Amino acid sequence: MNPLRLGLLLLAALVLQSTLFARWRLAGVRPDLLALLTVLAGLYGGRGYGAATGFVAGFLLDLVAGRLIGLGALAKAITGYVSGALGGRLFRDNAAVILAIVFVGTLFDQMLFLLGAKAFGYPLAFWHGLWRVALPLAWYHVLLVPFVYGPVRRWWGVDGDQAAMEWPPS
Repeated sequence: MNPLRLGLLLLAALVLQSTLFARWRLAGVRPDLLALLTVLAGLYGGRGYGAATGFVAGFLLDLVAGRLIGLGALAKAITGYVSGALGGRLFRDNAAVILAIVFVGTLFDQMLFLLGAKAFGYPLAFWHGLWRVALPLAWYHVLLVPFVYGPVRRWWGVDGDQAAMEWPPS
């Protein structure tokens, strides 16, 4: 994907996440659209593309949050890399595989961030964060996949086959 298009997509996701989706809570959490895009970037673009997308997405979030600058970039870069590694080994055009990778990728990203914040001395309760934030967020992302799957694949130009861009993949 063209770096300019990727940047525009990440900025649009950041704006949506900060405005429209800031009010759409599910089980007390708001979606992390940049984490969801990072997982999908790794899944369809490979390890390097996933890591680069994750780094940029995480850094954007770090700048907006204004704390622990770099930790989100590191967590999302690793998540994008791991998603890319999984996508290269699994049948990524299977709906169940996509949902599973999104679920696990979201959990992984959140756990890395929680562990990093704890390492930097933030008084976070890891298990509380895992049960009250990471797990509901992972389920939220799974629910969002059918709505973002086709548009994201079209935007990235994964393949020209229209049927391949519909949810669920056939």
